[in-house]
Amino acid sequence: MDRDREFLVIRGHLDRAGHFRLRRSRSTDFVRQWPIIEHTDVYVELLDADRRVVHREPAEVKAEVTCDPGAPRRARVLGYIALRGDAASVRLRRQELDLWEAPIQRAPDVKVEITTKRIARERPLQLDLRYSPAGKAAHLTVVYKWGSRKFRPIYIGPPSETMEIDLTGLPGGDACQLVVSYSNGLRSAQAATGFFAVPPRGPQLAIVR
Repeated sequence: MDRDREFLVIRGHLDRAGHFRLRRSRSTDFVRQWPIIEHTDVYVELLDADRRVVHREPAEVKAEVTCDPGAPRRARVLGYIALRGDAASVRLRRQELDLWEAPIQRAPDVKVEITTKRIARERPLQLDLRYSPAGKAAHLTVVYKWGSRKFRPIYIGPPSETMEIDLTGLPGGDACQLVVSYSNGLRSAQAATGFFAVPPRGPQLAIVR
């Protein structure tokens, strides 16, 4: 990741009592599409060490639709903000109410290695992962790639030091790869395995209707 061009992606749930629950937040060096926000009273702010606001961006707030009778109303919050070197913390704020705040952590790191000696469809592929300390909201994403613009997320969940990847139903090719994205709860790091070959998969039938 280009640390000179890093954007925090703050996402989570906000209830009617003003409680915000962080959910799978991360950082990225490329924002595919900034939210189009016509009106909001929730902002993502960067604070310096003296708690002065050094940057602010509006956050998207969308009410969740549920059919459950008596279910508590809550909203999904999504905000992007460019990280600055003088930022010491990030917070979510609604008018004069602080909804959530967290210190800006050091940039994380992650390493991934295939420990399986011979890769075959018949047995799981073993992964060894090493990453910097994980926060409460840390998560890991593993993407399987089998060619140019050919990829599929195969795991999103808590970090683990070892993983088994079932290759049985995945496409094959001569330049397959596993790409790992690790978020320590606020900032992200990426790593990838070397390329490996997986035998092509034969035709498959599925009844869709």
